[in-house]
Amino acid sequence: MVATFAEGEPQFVPGSFVLPELQEQQADRLFRVQRNDGSAAYVYCLIEHKSSPDSGIGLQLLRYLTSALVKVSEEAEHSGQLPGIAPVAELELRPPASAGAG
Repeated sequence: MVATFAEGEPQFVPGSFVLPELQEQQADRLFRVQRNDGSAAYVYCLIEHKSSPDSGIGLQLLRYLTSALVKVSEEAEHSGQLPGIAPVAELELRPPASAGAG
């Protein structure tokens, strides 16, 4: 999909799709990119900070992608059709803070 992106800067799409209760551990960004054929595609970036691996990250990413697709498919240029979207997820593991640290 990336090979189909045209030259140029991606455009930031305002908003977040992260659940409110997870916003301390996760951050996300959605970018609109132009494709070589003139249509739009999107890149969704999710960054997650955890103290241990989370087996539920795939389902969370799917949920956020679905919300992003619903938002952008409602734009006039897409006429209710689903545009391409490329997910990028980055998981940063941090050891839990010990009670005696400081």
